[in-house]
Amino acid sequence: MPAKYGFFEPMLFTLGVVLASATGTSAIAAPSSVEVRVITSEKAREAAESVENAQVVKLAKGIKVDLWASDALVDDPVAISMDSAGNAWLTVTNRSNNSEFDIRGWPHWEADTLSFNQVADRRKFLREYFSSAKSLGADDIPDRNKDGVHDWRDLAVLKEEVLKVSDTDSDGLADRSQVVLKDFSDEVSGVLGGVYYDDASDSVFLTVAPNAWRARDTTGDGYLDEKTSLAEGFGVHIGFSGHNMSGVTMGPDGRIYYGIGDIGAYITDLAATSTITPMKGSSCAVSPTAVTSKCLPAGFAIRTSSPLINTGI
Repeated sequence: MPAKYGFFEPMLFTLGVVLASATGTSAIAAPSSVEVRVITSEKAREAAESVENAQVVKLAKGIKVDLWASDALVDDPVAISMDSAGNAWLTVTNRSNNSEFDIRGWPHWEADTLSFNQVADRRKFLREYFSSAKSLGADDIPDRNKDGVHDWRDLAVLKEEVLKVSDTDSDGLADRSQVVLKDFSDEVSGVLGGVYYDDASDSVFLTVAPNAWRARDTTGDGYLDEKTSLAEGFGVHIGFSGHNMSGVTMGPDGRIYYGIGDIGAYITDLAATSTITPMKGSSCAVSPTAVTSKCLPAGFAIRTSSPLINTGI
């Protein structure tokens, strides 16, 4: 494989950067119609048996695996979080590999992307590369917004989704799924790669570069209608798909943790700006109430002078 980024050198940092309160709260537009899938208990059982019979899973003695939710309810989920009521909160990506890029498919972008220092640089590059002045065609970028022009605006059409999957009759098989959020379609939006539902605050924490988000249902209608940006500036570079934001969970200290791979971050919130070296990954923690957040750069530095060794994060 030809070199893309250089090799990733393990490097541990002990300097923490404390960020002030991020209060970037905005409304999420309600859908014109509620997207719900419901199947009967019989259909759920048939789907489970069909999938289980088609799979050959070798298990240790005493271990049993049962299918809880089939593709009749969920298509290709990315991340999952379970709440105390037994509901599954799932993320589904529509942007991966079409509105969000993998550098291996665009090797001629390498020099450009390595020059980026913040997400604004990536945004500027995409707008220039897919400029309407270039008279691009369908082979360059699909006309997703149907305006008759193939340009960067077609990167701002497809949205990421959050689904809530439930077993409404408590028979051990999921029978209902609902899209509870459809959002994140900026031209620099990445993949919705992480989700964590916090029972105490009744909030859903999401990671989709360039932001870390907290989403809430403030009206009780089952749809997440409010989002708060806890921090922004993740995903400086166009790198390997899958090295984006992910891994959302709650730590033993009660804070929400998440991170990003080796495509860099330049962290910004409404109160202050702090630079995390854009050539490295980082791990971050935030209180569920988003009073403060803290990011610690760590992981793998990018060196362009050596052949690529893709060690991952």
